Amino acid sequence: MSPFYTNADHPSWKTTVSKSYRVHLNFNGGEAFFYIPPNNFYGEIQDYNFFVSKAIWDLHVSTGKLSWETSKFTIVNPNGTFSKYFPKADEYIRNACYDHGISIENNLTLVEVRRVRPG
Repeated sequence: MSPFYTNADHPSWKTTVSKSYRVHLNFNGGEAFFYIPPNNFYGEIQDYNFFVSKAIWDLHVSTGKLSWETSKFTIVNPNGTFSKYFPKADEYIRNACYDHGISIENNLTLVEVRRVRPG
């Protein structure tokens, strides 16, 4: 229901299990990326749930399930801002990301690469 989780489910994921369990609770370390779709889209700001993930993952750090020494959390934002029409919200989100150790990559866009077989 939200483009900020994933646009395609892993084949092993049961469709009956909510994405909260599959995404927020399924990260055990490594690199985590949240991609924000290009502007404009319905749900800007209200559907940003990366702070929820970070809070859950910080709890996992406290229990030893996860280590930030071997993990990284990055938001890929092709828009350059988190809120085009609400600068205070953009500033708040940027500061909160900094305070929580979340990296931001601005002005990057995901592209699909398809391999074409010769012949």
